[in-house]
Amino acid sequence: MPSAPLTSTEGLEIGDVLMVAVKLVGKHDGKPYWWRTFRAVLDVRGKLYANLLILKMHPDPDKDIREEQIVFTPERVFTKVEEHELPQGVLAMRMKHTTTGLIVPF
Repeated sequence: MPSAPLTSTEGLEIGDVLMVAVKLVGKHDGKPYWWRTFRAVLDVRGKLYANLLILKMHPDPDKDIREEQIVFTPERVFTKVEEHELPQGVLAMRMKHTTTGLIVPF
Protein backbone atom coordinates (compact mmCIF):
# COMPACT_ATOMS: atom_id res chain seq x y z
CA MET A 1 0.00 0.00 0.00
CA PRO A 2 1.52 3.38 -0.97
CA SER A 3 2.19 5.92 1.75
CA ALA A 4 0.21 9.10 2.33
CA PRO A 5 0.43 11.73 -0.42
CA LEU A 6 3.68 13.68 -0.37
CA THR A 7 3.67 17.43 0.20
CA SER A 8 7.45 17.93 -0.04
CA THR A 9 10.67 16.10 -0.84
CA GLU A 10 11.44 15.62 2.85
CA GLY A 11 12.69 12.09 3.50
CA LEU A 12 13.18 11.18 -0.18
CA GLU A 13 16.43 9.53 -1.17
CA ILE A 14 17.99 8.74 -4.53
CA GLY A 15 16.49 5.50 -5.85
CA ASP A 16 13.17 5.85 -4.03
CA VAL A 17 10.17 5.03 -6.22
CA LEU A 18 7.16 7.32 -6.38
CA MET A 19 3.77 6.54 -7.85
CA VAL A 20 2.42 9.60 -9.63
CA ALA A 21 -1.33 9.65 -10.22
CA VAL A 22 -2.76 12.28 -12.55
CA LYS A 23 -6.48 12.85 -12.93
CA LEU A 24 -7.48 12.93 -16.61
CA VAL A 25 -10.73 13.01 -18.56
CA GLY A 26 -11.58 10.30 -21.11
CA LYS A 27 -11.78 11.40 -24.76
CA HIS A 28 -14.81 9.32 -25.63
CA ASP A 29 -16.99 9.34 -22.53
CA GLY A 30 -15.78 12.46 -20.71
CA LYS A 31 -15.46 10.53 -17.44
CA PRO A 32 -12.52 11.24 -15.13
CA TYR A 33 -9.93 8.53 -14.45
CA TRP A 34 -6.52 8.27 -12.78
CA TRP A 35 -3.39 7.63 -14.89
CA ARG A 36 -0.58 6.18 -12.78
CA THR A 37 3.14 6.01 -13.51
CA PHE A 38 6.13 5.01 -11.44
CA ARG A 39 9.16 7.29 -11.19
CA ALA A 40 12.54 6.95 -9.51
CA VAL A 41 14.17 9.80 -7.62
CA LEU A 42 17.46 10.80 -9.26
CA ASP A 43 18.17 13.93 -7.23
CA VAL A 44 16.41 16.08 -4.65
CA ARG A 45 16.56 19.81 -5.38
CA GLY A 46 15.33 21.67 -2.34
CA LYS A 47 12.17 21.21 -0.35
CA LEU A 48 9.72 20.93 -3.26
CA TYR A 49 11.64 19.85 -6.37
CA ALA A 50 13.23 16.57 -7.46
CA ASN A 51 14.60 15.11 -10.68
CA LEU A 52 12.51 12.04 -11.47
CA LEU A 53 13.02 9.28 -14.02
CA ILE A 54 9.91 7.75 -15.56
CA LEU A 55 10.46 4.01 -15.08
CA LYS A 56 10.29 2.13 -18.34
CA MET A 57 12.62 -0.39 -19.97
CA HIS A 58 14.19 2.00 -22.50
CA PRO A 59 13.97 5.56 -21.15
CA ASP A 60 14.99 8.55 -23.25
CA PRO A 61 17.11 10.78 -20.98
CA ASP A 62 15.96 13.87 -22.91
CA LYS A 63 12.24 13.18 -22.32
CA ASP A 64 11.96 10.81 -19.37
CA ILE A 65 14.05 12.67 -16.79
CA ARG A 66 12.13 15.65 -15.47
CA GLU A 67 12.45 18.15 -12.67
CA GLU A 68 9.07 18.07 -10.96
CA GLN A 69 7.47 19.93 -8.12
CA ILE A 70 6.38 17.53 -5.38
CA VAL A 71 3.10 19.00 -4.17
CA PHE A 72 -0.27 17.50 -3.41
CA THR A 73 -3.13 18.77 -5.61
CA PRO A 74 -6.54 17.25 -6.31
CA GLU A 75 -5.38 16.47 -9.89
CA ARG A 76 -1.81 15.23 -9.22
CA VAL A 77 -0.77 13.01 -6.32
CA PHE A 78 2.75 11.77 -5.48
CA THR A 79 3.12 8.82 -3.10
CA LYS A 80 6.24 6.92 -2.07
CA VAL A 81 6.10 3.16 -2.63
CA GLU A 82 8.21 1.00 -0.31
CA GLU A 83 10.53 -1.51 -1.96
CA HIS A 84 8.68 -4.58 -0.64
CA GLU A 85 5.44 -3.19 -2.17
CA LEU A 86 6.80 -2.52 -5.67
CA PRO A 87 5.29 -4.47 -8.56
CA GLN A 88 7.81 -6.96 -9.96
CA GLY A 89 8.21 -5.10 -13.28
CA VAL A 90 8.84 -1.76 -11.56
CA LEU A 91 11.44 -3.37 -9.30
CA ALA A 92 13.13 -4.91 -12.35
CA MET A 93 13.26 -1.57 -14.19
CA ARG A 94 14.69 0.21 -11.15
CA MET A 95 17.34 -2.51 -10.76
CA LYS A 96 18.23 -2.30 -14.46
CA HIS A 97 18.68 1.48 -14.31
CA THR A 98 20.72 1.20 -11.10
CA THR A 99 23.09 -1.39 -12.60
CA THR A 100 23.50 0.58 -15.85
CA GLY A 101 24.31 3.77 -13.91
CA LEU A 102 21.23 5.87 -14.73
CA ILE A 103 20.19 5.80 -11.07
CA VAL A 104 23.23 6.44 -8.86
CA PRO A 105 22.43 5.97 -5.16
CA PHE A 106 24.89 7.35 -2.61
